[in-house]
Amino acid sequence: TLFFNTTYSSFPTYAAYYTALSGIASPIGTSAALGSRLLDRKALTSPQLGETLQRVVGAPEEYTSVNTVFVGGGQVARDGADPYSGVNPAWRTAYVHNIVARGWVPGADEDEKGEVYRDITEVKVQAMKELAPGTGAYMNEGDRFDPDYLEEFYGQHAPRLSSIKRKYDPSDLFYCPTCIGSERWVEEETGRLCRVEGYTEK
Repeated sequence: TLFFNTTYSSFPTYAAYYTALSGIASPIGTSAALGSRLLDRKALTSPQLGETLQRVVGAPEEYTSVNTVFVGGGQVARDGADPYSGVNPAWRTAYVHNIVARGWVPGADEDEKGEVYRDITEVKVQAMKELAPGTGAYMNEGDRFDPDYLEEFYGQHAPRLSSIKRKYDPSDLFYCPTCIGSERWVEEETGRLCRVEGYTEK
């Protein structure tokens, strides 16, 4: 059984809210690796839920942050029949959007950062995939190194979105590392984008 307790607070102004809840954060920002998973009823009632959450949280020295966001119902569920929607269908059945993140200390070397990214992709996100296969992730808070990002971020809409992309942007002018069409490109260490040699549409 999973229990949640809710506390409500109100503030007279946005400035008061920010000072109380967000103003403690560093003004220069932080770096982190993160991933997420949309969890449906089957996942949330699975006997494996507790074990999965332990794998996601990890050891205390990992300083893992886990945010659980309730997303079930509402307009996102009612819009499921919209034939023009590009929203990942997993949103229609999800009750929870579970976000996991880990950072590193200032001055961390590339090996230390790489280990954090590996842990997010291969351990924490993988654990949530095993708990909720066939759902997906929210790309804005998803693991950009997920090898299955097209399926995880776009679900069954990926092929249709790819055909739209081909029609309106055949030269791939608009690009991001996890956008539709990015599978046709590879980013070199210098940041230069090159076409994937021998790429064919699936």
